[in-house]
Amino acid sequence: MRIIKLILISAVVFFLLLTAITSLMPSSIRVSRAIDINAPASLIKEHIANLNGWDYWEEYTHSFTNKKISPTKIEADSITVTLQQVSDTLITTLWQQKGNHFIGGYTIIKQQENLTTVQSYYDFTLAWYPWEKLQGIIYDERLGPGMEKSLKQLKQLAEASYK
Repeated sequence: MRIIKLILISAVVFFLLLTAITSLMPSSIRVSRAIDINAPASLIKEHIANLNGWDYWEEYTHSFTNKKISPTKIEADSITVTLQQVSDTLITTLWQQKGNHFIGGYTIIKQQENLTTVQSYYDFTLAWYPWEKLQGIIYDERLGPGMEKSLKQLKQLAEASYK
């Protein structure tokens, strides 16, 4: 009985300690990547703002099954992507999956006449649960490579259609 009591007390103390430590971690996380593209900002905006064309360059939409795609929405079995805002410099989307949601976006920065920097990002809001905060640490590792691949494919598409 003493061992069971010790194990229970240790588990509660460990959980409280873990909760206290993770409460010091931010509840909002942004994962972002950027690339320079040799094409006008207006051309790049056309590729990003029309969700019909995302299958050509957006890495994450390739894996969606049973897709229904329109210019402003992609619906699949497990996820929905909805275009939220489009301006000359910012395009935002809402990603909804199994009751969770997060914001995805693209910032378009005109550097020179035909040189544009595109920043892709995902914003996550985390609950106070320790396991959710700890999971937030690995978002960059999990999402970063796919974001980089998507931006490279966007670069190839935009530069090929510009020339």
